[in-house]
Amino acid sequence: MAKRKRVPVISAASLNKAEADSQDFPQEENESTSCPEMEDQDSQNEEHNSPSESAEGLEIKEALPHDSEVIPGEENVADTPEDTRYRIDELVRVLSNFKEEREEGHSRKEYVELLAADLQNMYSYNEFLIMKLLDLLPTSEVVELLEANESARPMTIRVNTLKVKRRDLMNMLVARGVHLQAMEKWNNVGLQVFDSKVTVGATLEYLAGYYMIQSAVSFLPVLALDVQKEEKILDMAAAPGGKTSHICQLLDNTGLVFANDFSSERCKALYGNLQRLGCFRAIVTSLDGCKYGKMYPAYFDKILLDAPCSGSGIVSRDKTIKVSKNQDDVDICVIVQKKLLLSAIDSCKIGGYIVYSTCSLLVDENERVVDYALRKRGIQVVETGLPFGRPGFHRFRQYRMHTDLAKCKRFYPHLHNLDGFFVCKLKKVSDFVYTKRTSDEGLTLKLESKSKKRHITSTKKTPLKSTKAA
Repeated sequence: MAKRKRVPVISAASLNKAEADSQDFPQEENESTSCPEMEDQDSQNEEHNSPSESAEGLEIKEALPHDSEVIPGEENVADTPEDTRYRIDELVRVLSNFKEEREEGHSRKEYVELLAADLQNMYSYNEFLIMKLLDLLPTSEVVELLEANESARPMTIRVNTLKVKRRDLMNMLVARGVHLQAMEKWNNVGLQVFDSKVTVGATLEYLAGYYMIQSAVSFLPVLALDVQKEEKILDMAAAPGGKTSHICQLLDNTGLVFANDFSSERCKALYGNLQRLGCFRAIVTSLDGCKYGKMYPAYFDKILLDAPCSGSGIVSRDKTIKVSKNQDDVDICVIVQKKLLLSAIDSCKIGGYIVYSTCSLLVDENERVVDYALRKRGIQVVETGLPFGRPGFHRFRQYRMHTDLAKCKRFYPHLHNLDGFFVCKLKKVSDFVYTKRTSDEGLTLKLESKSKKRHITSTKKTPLKSTKAA
């Protein structure tokens, strides 16, 4: 039997009774066709049917394949990966030029639902995450993103310039059989590891604190923070210490760094890494980050908040994210993110900067959280200073957000060969805090000003009228 292709299919509504019977009883059909009398009867029926009737009975549909539809004369076998891939490519082609390629009588929603079902089967995602990605990106890019998530991102290490120069470390690791290359494009401390004869996390250089194994995308929020010497900086969610040690490195062990993490167990790894890397100007705390705003109001020059999130951008590292996340998980993360961001703003001095980042691709955890903070505090979005990345969304589906959110940066695995990431830089411009009381007071003042204007107008007009009467 020839290989089955997902090509023009006959719609189930147009199948006549004879075809339905042939699908239900294929064995009886074979037996009946071998009888000469039945062949004569079939030929008479074919002559009796007019061309127009047969055309109405069999209406060929060009491009909306479905698993429930069966091509007559073929068995309803399970789809192979090649079949699914072919159907995905066809659906992407139609959706990319929907007005020209679509089949009449079928909406875009039907095509998207079919594509979502095939993507779930092909890449083993749940419906929630697939639909979120289809809302976020064009269909062709969604497929590229899912393909990129199937392979791991390149392994990178960050050179600890507090102890060694990058060139010297490269020579040491090459002598141990590590094949690596310097990342020259947008940072001067990264090394990309291609292959190694030894375990990169167990060399003498690693134990001596000469480098930190760290994903390249984690360099970005620290670079956006633009650390200057002698500054007081808070890393609100610091464990295991990659970004904190990078900040200490840029400070050259001057100033002061507060490294906080809510988990006391994770703080052990944080403390160990800071000691190994020689970061002696850091204080490790295990506090609820939501309370920092009250404990240290307007204290820090700069704050880094790499907020806990759903992890939708790091599927290549953790495959369980494909099926383990749902809307409830995202909603819980959003509540925590909003509280942490407001607390970070309260802890920052006027004129200071806050960098908010997540390893999530979802707008709910990124732009919408920042937009919420813009309405609650006296802050503004500024340029990150990062040389690449896509701009953030300020219009997304039914949401209309602050236009400055376009200054944020988004990073995608299929475009930048990095984990999915979001970075936003905020500047605190005032101590304004939006509350229900301030809103009511503002409304009261507005009403009072209007009433005063009316009173003044009425008092001015009254004597004029009395004068005319006199």
